[in-house]
Formats: sequence, structure tokens, C-alpha cells
Amino acid sequence: MQRSLSEYLAEVRRAIPTKDRPASTDATQTAPVTTDLSEYRALNPEEHSFLTWLLGHGATGSNAFLPQLEGILAKQWCPCGCPSISLHVEGDDKIVTSPHDHMLVDLIGKVEGHLVSVTLRQRQGRLVGLELSDLEGVLGEFGLPDVNTLYLFDSPPPDPS
Repeated sequence: MQRSLSEYLAEVRRAIPTKDRPASTDATQTAPVTTDLSEYRALNPEEHSFLTWLLGHGATGSNAFLPQLEGILAKQWCPCGCPSISLHVEGDDKIVTSPHDHMLVDLIGKVEGHLVSVTLRQRQGRLVGLELSDLEGVLGEFGLPDVNTLYLFDSPPPDPS
């Protein structure tokens, strides 16, 4: 099965060690989830609205994840200036999880006229992350795209009129 660009970028990001996570080495290992919630916060209104729209317009069945937005916690996880966030749903610490995420949403959008990828992932039925990548490498720090600019990789961009 062929991977999308955002899947490839997510794999590359997961391979890079961060303060909270060593580089992934064996994707077949499973480990208990242990989450330090001290760096997490409630979603801001823009993030909540954006995620609500994504879940309403994502893959078939993605709207079943909408109830998870109530009480979900988020934290910035990428140092590049993008608005990517890790998500924590209550009860995540009680499951043993594999390192494999599954995409609910995989879209292209625009921020300040530049292309960005938007990927929303779940793992074992729980939302785990919203990832945005500057596909042109010119934005530096940027915000969420307007939902009216979002489209599927294999579809034409929306008409700006």
C-alpha cells in the first residue's frame, strides 16, 4: 500500500528523538502509555473548532470521535513553529498501545497562500495527534489553515471564489 506524503512526514518526525520521546527503533514493540500531563492544556477555541470540522469531514466514521473533544487535552509537540499538537483523551494511560497510528484526516490546505498538509490521527480508538507540515518550507511559525482551503491530496483545490 502506497503512503501519502503526510504519512511519510509523520514517520520521519516520529523517528526524530524529542524531550518526551526517544527515536522510534522497533515499530513492532508495544509499550504501556505513560503520559506526563503537566505540559498539557485544554484546546483553545480555534483548535476545538478546527478539530470539530475535521472530524465532521474526515474519513467515514470519523464523526464518531467528536465526543472525545470534550475534555481532551493538547500540547505543542513540534519545535518548528507549526501548530501540530499531541492529544490526550481521558483514559489513555489505561491502555497498552502499539506505536501505529491510523489516519482519520489527510488533507492539503493553505496558510498565507502556502501549501500545508493536515493529518489527524487516532490510535486504538482515541485521538492522538494533529499534525501540520509546511509543504513549501517557507512559513516558519504559522497557524491553522482556513477550513475553506482544505482538500484531499488527489482532488483539485477548492475554487477560491
